[in-house]
Amino acid sequence: MGEVRQVFSVPSHLKKNLSHTALSSATEVTLEVNPGTIERYSFTDYRNAGITRASIGVQSFNSKQLVNLGRIHSVNEAETAISEALESGLKKVNIDLMYGLPQQMPQQALEDLQKAVALGPSHISWYQLTIEPKTVFANNHPPYQL
Repeated sequence: MGEVRQVFSVPSHLKKNLSHTALSSATEVTLEVNPGTIERYSFTDYRNAGITRASIGVQSFNSKQLVNLGRIHSVNEAETAISEALESGLKKVNIDLMYGLPQQMPQQALEDLQKAVALGPSHISWYQLTIEPKTVFANNHPPYQL
């Protein structure tokens, strides 16, 4: 006979835990998402579990910048994740973007922002890259390369 394995479902686990929590209907429950690791079509499952907002860590719509940042997703994966989140019926969808990236020109940062606006999220977080000393990123990007 074959082995039977129980599959752990994150959305069903969340739903179970949230059902034991006294939340008002106005409470926002946010899921932070990496476009390179979210499973296709899972936003609907998360919405059904009680998630009301997805925050998608795009950082940039520029392939070169994604590589420089060490991100594991492609521009296409980011666009797909945003589209699927919007189509899932989640109340709110946020796109996280960064500017001031290594070797990024101001026009490139504005192009990222314009692309995000065109995709139609309910919110955009646009924040400047801050490189903390003694981190891997700081060691790999000395000041003269920024």
